[in-house]
Amino acid sequence: MEIKAATKKDGGYKPGSYYMNGPFCQTVRALIGDLFNAILNATGVEDCPMPGDVRLDGYYVDSDKLNDQMLYGDYRVEIFFFVDNELKGCYLLYMQLMAKEEE
Repeated sequence: MEIKAATKKDGGYKPGSYYMNGPFCQTVRALIGDLFNAILNATGVEDCPMPGDVRLDGYYVDSDKLNDQMLYGDYRVEIFFFVDNELKGCYLLYMQLMAKEEE
């Protein structure tokens, strides 16, 4: 798995905000630490490998608990999945990190 993130600035997305490369579960665990297990539980998945049809909407992630801190803002994330060094799939994800609204 390869992850490339770009930050939205000055009307466009600027590459180079973040980069990781490695096996899926190892890479995601390195990125979000213990939150990975919470996300697995929220999707009903017990462990890796994850099925390809998992969806998680409106999930709140406490950014203070991430292994690598990210600033509030808009991000474009490209995720590439490989099997034996052959590209098998990719996703383009847009996300906005912001303070949690008080209820």
